[in-house]
Amino acid sequence: EEIMELKDYRDKHKDKYPSNWEEIEKAMISKQPYCSLCGDEGKEDGNELQVHHIVPVHIDISKNGDEDNLIVLCHHCHLRIAHCGDYEKYYNLEIKKDSETVYKDIQKYKEANS
Repeated sequence: EEIMELKDYRDKHKDKYPSNWEEIEKAMISKQPYCSLCGDEGKEDGNELQVHHIVPVHIDISKNGDEDNLIVLCHHCHLRIAHCGDYEKYYNLEIKKDSETVYKDIQKYKEANS
């Protein structure tokens, strides 16, 4: 069975995204230009910043543009932590809480080792 990638997920559910999704995503990334989990700035090729729907659009379309349902993540954290490796099958409803803990721990580690 094939794993669904983000582009395929967005294509499949494009009718559930707000018409101004690209503007929403750019504005959120501009406001917070780093991953909420690992702190990566998404400048590495293949690890760009993305905006994640905590409750996916295919589960609850009413939250598709709700800022409280959105979080900035790098590609790696988006796929691995927010979706456990598959954008269609899995989603982590505790991602905001998880990100607060993980981000703080990573920052402490960086400070201690710099």
